[in-house]
Amino acid sequence: MLDETSDVRKKSQLSTILRFVRENGCVEERFIGFTDVSADRSADGLLAHVKRTVETYNLADKFVAQTYDGAAVMSGHLTGLQKKVQDEYPTALFTHCYAHVLNLVLSQGMNEIHECNVFFSTLNGISTFSSRSSKRSFAVQQYLKKSIPSFAPTRWCFTSRLVNTIETYREEIIEFFNRINENENDEWKGADRCTAMGFIQYLESFQTVFLLNTFSPLFSQTDLIYNILQSEQADIMTCLNVIRDFGNELKFYRKGVISCKDCKEKETGRDDISCDQCKTVGFK
Repeated sequence: MLDETSDVRKKSQLSTILRFVRENGCVEERFIGFTDVSADRSADGLLAHVKRTVETYNLADKFVAQTYDGAAVMSGHLTGLQKKVQDEYPTALFTHCYAHVLNLVLSQGMNEIHECNVFFSTLNGISTFSSRSSKRSFAVQQYLKKSIPSFAPTRWCFTSRLVNTIETYREEIIEFFNRINENENDEWKGADRCTAMGFIQYLESFQTVFLLNTFSPLFSQTDLIYNILQSEQADIMTCLNVIRDFGNELKFYRKGVISCKDCKEKETGRDDISCDQCKTVGFK
């Protein structure tokens, strides 16, 4: 298993992990180390690293699988690392990291829905607004007694933290923005007040409340799946069963189960919804 990231010095570090099965059937993982690949991050350069690792640990006749994320240089089916490795070691079947696939499905799926795209972009804006200024960051910490999590487009475990935080502290965050907007001591700039006003209007809208209450329980499920897929003890059948169960949960939600905290309505079908606000978002 290989994954590449940049360190604090902006150098590309490739982490290498070996996953194996002991004679007693227990699955184990061992972190081998980081390798600086800044000079050559091409598929050929990474292939050289794989071959050195195989030779060092005498894995040629035990090399049965490889897994990476979805980057083209890693997963490309023609010139990617996985294809070059399989040419050298035919038994090394490639598996796209399931946790990364889950992130891609959620990210790309949400980008196809305009309202959801705007929703997550606005939450990202709230997070950025509070973190890009030391003054605003300190004010948020003082008022909420906690920070607003950052937004990561390809890491939905971080996005779920942001959604859950704003869903839990929505009223307090609105009050905080109201304090900025009122600007009693003339401590906030006009741009800050204007931005705060826009966030207030968005957070008070029914659509925002609806989406927060929709995604918060949904992310509680995806977080569980993400943790299981990242667990070194998980086997393929466990992963498949978890994904199947999640699919059944989604089918249940799609039948029109709604829990609107503002109107206190809870209905089990789309034909009998009595809440006028719920009807406005298309559940008729």
